[in-house]
Amino acid sequence: MTSSLEVASAFEHDAAFDVWFERFLDTVFARHPVDATYFGAHAYDHALPDFSRAADAEWTARANALISALDAIPADGISEMHLYDRILARGALQLWIQEASIPHFQAGNPVYHTSQAVAGVAALLEDDDRPHEERTAAALARMQAIPAFLETARLRMRSAPLVWTELAIRQADAGAAYMAAQYGRNVLVDRSRYREAVSEAATAFAEHATWLRNVLAENRTVFQPVGTDALDRNLHLGHLLPTAQTPEWWFEYAHAELIEATTELRELATVIDWRATSRMQLQRLADAHPSAERYDAAFPAVWERCRAIAIENDLVTWPDQPVRFRPLTKNQHDVWQAITFPAYRAAPPLSTGAHGQMFYPALDRSWSGADQERLLRRMNDARILLDVVIRNAGLGHHVQSACARSAPALMGRLAGTLGATRRLFFCGNAVSDGWASYAAELMEEAGALTPLLRLSEAQRRLWVSANAVGDIGMHTGELTLARIARMYRDEAGLPATQAMEQAVWNSMHPGVGMAELAGVAGIDELRRAIEDRDGAAFDLRAFHNEFLRHGAIPVTLIAASMLGAGT
Repeated sequence: MTSSLEVASAFEHDAAFDVWFERFLDTVFARHPVDATYFGAHAYDHALPDFSRAADAEWTARANALISALDAIPADGISEMHLYDRILARGALQLWIQEASIPHFQAGNPVYHTSQAVAGVAALLEDDDRPHEERTAAALARMQAIPAFLETARLRMRSAPLVWTELAIRQADAGAAYMAAQYGRNVLVDRSRYREAVSEAATAFAEHATWLRNVLAENRTVFQPVGTDALDRNLHLGHLLPTAQTPEWWFEYAHAELIEATTELRELATVIDWRATSRMQLQRLADAHPSAERYDAAFPAVWERCRAIAIENDLVTWPDQPVRFRPLTKNQHDVWQAITFPAYRAAPPLSTGAHGQMFYPALDRSWSGADQERLLRRMNDARILLDVVIRNAGLGHHVQSACARSAPALMGRLAGTLGATRRLFFCGNAVSDGWASYAAELMEEAGALTPLLRLSEAQRRLWVSANAVGDIGMHTGELTLARIARMYRDEAGLPATQAMEQAVWNSMHPGVGMAELAGVAGIDELRRAIEDRDGAAFDLRAFHNEFLRHGAIPVTLIAASMLGAGT
C-alpha cells in the first residue's frame, strides 16, 4: 500500500520535472529558433540560430547542465509518461551534444546554414494561419539577420564534401530567387525597410552562392561516415531500440527485408502481367491522372474518399482536424524542393486553431498543353492517393499528428513535428514515418488498392528496405555514397537524380533513413503481440486508437505501455 508520504514525494518529483521540462524547451527553442517557429513557439520568430564555435561550446555546456539538473530530480513514484519524457529528453540532449562535435551538422556542413536561412523566412511568409502583420514583422527581422548568419558559415567552413556544397549552392540560389520574388509583396510593415531587407537578403544569398562555388567547392573533402559508435547512439538514445539491435544487426535485417521485398515485387508483377516487368507496369500509373479542370479538386475529393474508407472499415477514430490543401507557385516549389520542405505540415503542436497543410505544385493555366500534361502525369491518381493522401494528409501523418496533440507524454505531443528540414527531436522519426508506412498497409488490407496500386506499394516497401540498407551501410562504412545512389536507382526504382539526392540526404542524417523500416516493423510486431494476447476479443480500431494516443514516442515505449511491461 502506497503511503501518503510516497504520494507527496511523487507529486513533488512530477512538479519538479514539469519545471525542468519548461526550462528544457526554452533552452532548446532558443538554440533552434527556426524549428521553434514550426512548433508554434513564436517568441523566437525574429531570430536565426547562432552556429558559431562559441555558441556551440555554450550550447554543449547548457545541455550538460540540463542533464545534471534532470538527474538530480528523483524518479521515484513519477508517472509512466513523465518517466518516458525524462528518458527521451535526456537522450535528445545527449544526441545534440554529439552533433555539435561532428562535421555532419552545423560544424562542417554548409547545408545547415543555407537551409535554416531559407526556411526561417519561408516559415513565416507562407503561414496563413497567423496574422499577416505579426509574421511579416518577424520575417523582416530574420531577413535582416541573414547576411551576418551566412558570414558565420564562411568564417567557420574550411572544407566540406562536394555533394554537401552542391546542395548548399542550390539552396543559396533558391534563397536569392525567393527573396527577389518578395520585393513587390504587399506588406503591413514599413515598406521601405521591408524592401531594403529583401534586397540585402537576396544579395547575401547570391554572394554566399558565389563563395560556395569559388571557395568551398574547391576545398572539397571525401565524405566520411559518422561511424558505428555515433550511429549506435542514434539507434539506442533516439529510436530506443533494444541493445542487441546494433547497426550491424540492422544492416543484416534490412538487407534480408530488401531481398524479400524484391521477391514480392517480382511475384506480384508476374501475377498482374507476366509479359511486362514491374517497372514497365508502374510506368502505366502516370496514364491515369486528373484533368486540368479537376486537378485542384482532386486532392480534397480523394481525402474525403480515404477518410470514408477508414471509418467504414473501423480502422481508427478519425480526429476532427481539417487539412488545407495549398498549391505552390513555381517560386515556392523551387525553394521548398531545394530545402527538402515536406509536402505535409502538421498543425504546430504549441498553437491552437491551426490547420494541417498539404502542399502540392500548382497547375498554371498559362502553361503550354505539354507542360500541363507533364505535371498531371507526375501528380497522377496513384501519387495523389498513396503519397499525398494516405501517407501524408490522411490516415498517415495527419491522423498521427492530430492524435499526438493530446498525448499524455509531453514528448509525445512534440517529437513528431518537422522542423526546418528535419525532425528536431530524433526520437519522433521511427513512429511518425513508420505509422505513415503502416497506414498504406491498412488501406491495402481494406481493399482500397487496385492490383497496380498494390504493385506500387510493393515497390515502396522495397524502397523502404533499400533506404535502411543505405543509411546503415553508409554510416558504418560498408557502402559508399555512390554505391548507395546506384542501389536506389537500380534496385529501388528511383530516377537517377532523385536517387543521388536521397543518398546525399542520408549522408547528413545518420540513423533517419532506417527509421521508417524500424517503425513499421515495430508496429507490425506490436499488433501481432496484442492480437495473440487478446485473441477473439482483439479490436483493430481500439488497438490503433490506443497506439496513436501515445503520440510520437518510440514504438518500444508504446509497446511497453500497451503490453504492461513498464520500462
